[in-house]
Amino acid sequence: MISLNKILSAVLAVQVVLAAITWLPRGGDNSEPTPFVATETEGITRIVVVGRTSPDQEAEPDQVTLSRTDTGWALESLAGYPADATKVDELLDNLTSLMARSPTGTTAASHYPLQVADDTFTRKITLSTEEGDQVLYLGAATGSGMHVRDGSSQDVYTSRGVSAWSIADQERRYFDTKYLEHSAEDIDSFRVRNSHGDHTLVRVGEDWQEEGSEDPAATDSAEAASLIRTLMNVRVDTPVGQDGLPQHGLDGSVRVEWTVTEDETTTSHGYTVGATNSDGKRYVQSDGDAWIIEVLDSSVSRAVDTEFGFLSAAPEAP
Repeated sequence: MISLNKILSAVLAVQVVLAAITWLPRGGDNSEPTPFVATETEGITRIVVVGRTSPDQEAEPDQVTLSRTDTGWALESLAGYPADATKVDELLDNLTSLMARSPTGTTAASHYPLQVADDTFTRKITLSTEEGDQVLYLGAATGSGMHVRDGSSQDVYTSRGVSAWSIADQERRYFDTKYLEHSAEDIDSFRVRNSHGDHTLVRVGEDWQEEGSEDPAATDSAEAASLIRTLMNVRVDTPVGQDGLPQHGLDGSVRVEWTVTEDETTTSHGYTVGATNSDGKRYVQSDGDAWIIEVLDSSVSRAVDTEFGFLSAAPEAP
C-alpha cells in the first residue's frame, strides 16, 4: 500500500510540473506587445458583447449589440435606440488597448481554468468589419489584468490595464439615461394638466404664481418650484420603441409643458405621461421625439397625482 501511495504521489507531481510548463508564460513580459484588435476603430461596424457564461448556467447571459449608423452608433438589441457615442468610444478604447505578449496557456486544456473557453467566459466580444468577424474571449481576472484569447487561436494571454468587468454587458450602460434635466431658473412658464385640473405657473421675479392671478400669496411659490424641479428631472429606464400602442396610454390626459426664452426667442416644450406597465413603470413620450420610453413611476408621479394644493385659489376639479 505504501509503494502504491508513493507511485500515485509521483504521478501527481509529474502532472503538476507538466501543467506548470504548459501554462508558463514564454519569453516573460519583455516580449513585444501586439494588439489583439488590429483593425482601426473606424472600420468596426458592429459590436456584440455577451455577458458571463458557463455550461451549468440556467439563465440566458446578458447581451448587447451595437451597430454603426450614418449618424453614429445605435443599440440594435434595443430596436435601434441611439447609443451614447462617448460610451461606445470608451468601449472601443478598452478593446484596442488589449495587448498580447507571451502566452499564459497554449492548449485547449487551459481554456476552462482561465475562463476563455467557447462556452465558459466572463465576456465574449464579436467585432465585425467588412473583412469579417473577430471574436475575443475575456476571462478570469489576474492582478491588474485578465486572461484573453482570440477565438481563432488556442493561445491565452494576460493583458494588463483592462478588466472584463469594465466591458459592460447591459444595454442601459450604452445610452444616455438623462432624458430631461432643466433648471427651474431657466423656465418662464410651466403647465401641468391631469385629472385634478389644468394650471399654468408663470415666473414673477424669483417667485411663481398662477397665470392670471394678481395675488402672489395665492401660490405657494416654494412648493411650485419643487414640483417643477421634480418634473424637469426625468431619466430613461428602458426605451420601448417608436410605435405607440393603446396600452401605452399616451392620450394626452396627463401633460407637462413649459416655455424657455433664449436669445430673445421663446420656445415651447413638453411631454406626455402615459399608463403604468406590469413592472410599475410609466410610459413617457417627449414632444418631437419618436421614441417612447419607460421611466420610474416616482419621477413623474407628481404630474399624475398633484392636486394643485399649493394653489390656494385653485378651483376644485369637476
